Amino acid sequence: MAMRVAWLLVVATSGWLATGCGGDGRGDGDGDGDGGGGGSEAGLPGDDGALASDGAPGGDGGGGPGPGPRGCTPIVRDQATVATTPSDRFAWSDGDCQRRSAAFARTGGYLRQVTYPVGGQQRVVTGTGSNGWNGWGYVVMHYGNTAATSRGATPTLTDVLAGPHHAIYQEKLRLMAGGPVDVTIHWLLATGRSHPIFSITLDTMAAGADVVNADSRSPYGDLDWDGVGATGTGDDEVEGVGWGDKLMFRTTGTGSVTPQTPWRYDLPNEIPHVLEWSQRGNAEMGAVALLPWSLKVAGGDYGAGQLDACWNKTSANPGTGCRPAGQVMPQDWLWPYQLNQYELPFVTTSRRLAWGSNFGMVGQRSVTAFGKTLSGWPRTSYAVSMVLGQHAPSAVDAELAMMAAAARARLTTTRGTVVTTGPGGVGRTDAVTWELPGYDPAYGVWTVRAAAGGGATVTLDAPVALTAPILRVLDFAGSAVVVKQGARTLVAGDDYFATVDSAGRAAWITLNGAVTGSVALTID
Repeated sequence: MAMRVAWLLVVATSGWLATGCGGDGRGDGDGDGDGGGGGSEAGLPGDDGALASDGAPGGDGGGGPGPGPRGCTPIVRDQATVATTPSDRFAWSDGDCQRRSAAFARTGGYLRQVTYPVGGQQRVVTGTGSNGWNGWGYVVMHYGNTAATSRGATPTLTDVLAGPHHAIYQEKLRLMAGGPVDVTIHWLLATGRSHPIFSITLDTMAAGADVVNADSRSPYGDLDWDGVGATGTGDDEVEGVGWGDKLMFRTTGTGSVTPQTPWRYDLPNEIPHVLEWSQRGNAEMGAVALLPWSLKVAGGDYGAGQLDACWNKTSANPGTGCRPAGQVMPQDWLWPYQLNQYELPFVTTSRRLAWGSNFGMVGQRSVTAFGKTLSGWPRTSYAVSMVLGQHAPSAVDAELAMMAAAARARLTTTRGTVVTTGPGGVGRTDAVTWELPGYDPAYGVWTVRAAAGGGATVTLDAPVALTAPILRVLDFAGSAVVVKQGARTLVAGDDYFATVDSAGRAAWITLNGAVTGSVALTID
């Protein structure tokens, strides 16, 4: 039975909460034979800086976090055969309170199909099946001249959190990549958030130090991200690719991406990401990290520094070694993330989209990448947001802005404690210091521990509008509380979306709006 959470909101005088609608012939080593030669508007502050709705004065706190998108409904989970595949399926309300769904294959654990609204219809995004990749979210680790993958595996599947507005779907399996690698994946879905979080830990403790020497391309796969049916484009051409490490790469040509497509790699970048898009279909797919590149390096320095020949360059003035003779695009094996580069000499329709990391980031104690010394033993953990949406306005750009806003936000308490250390990733119990105090990098949620009396008083300070932040209170003992602003009771399911995890003694709440400035929350 769904349990209600209520939080008393006390607003600091400087801010408000507003709501709105929101290759080289070597192949890629996967053994698949592919021959690889958007958002919300912040309301105006009230006269005294209190919570304001529709720009109305806050007065004594009567504005509240409304109106915001209405009509969000709880998460629904079922089992169904989706695209001929037995699946665990979730349906939830996104940032506009429109319904989305995600179906995970019960054999393999990959994401088989996603649906989301476009122009009043559902765009249906299904795994292509290209070279046996029937969806997205596969585990792929390259080592030696081969790869370990979760394709065909049968992971153990568990609902770690099954709340009315927050769900965590877990996959666990062991793969062999020159030694055993224990894999844990969590998918987080939340009411009021359009894009699921994919969080992964690759644990090589059982293998021992420096035994496994692999990279990680997870989440990996092929989705027909421009959809089928009435909202599909009718073709499968990829018309643009991009990524971000310490700089941003974007193709700049029109039409299908080919080895001769022009590009620029001289744009500033903060949040690691990858994306592909179609202009004609007005669709794109991307993966966006939860932390800035300056705090957590992402991508692979596969050329051991040779990528510098492409950085701060364009296709008109590339450095020596950036691209092979007769080609405009960079060397395929230099790309820090895996996209369609290994298929480009043959087809322009590949929907391959994956992450990237250096060899050794799975299993090695010391790894040099991008001029930094990193470690991949005993565990590597990271998380990305999986983005599907329109290309104009760009859903990926909106997600990048949200993650950048999170990196600038700060959480403090006057009662209770900001959590600064915790598990280094999903499926872990070891405590590490989080990169941002209070910000759990496994899920991108703001976390505090309740005071002895069971409550907490926190302030979320967001210099840049932070859309639909998720807060989590650990050691939460309540089962039914009330959310108020001043004397006014806020409306559960409209102004906020809450889940009480009684077994885990935690409360999760998504604020239905954008936090700007300093917003104080008293939680009892």
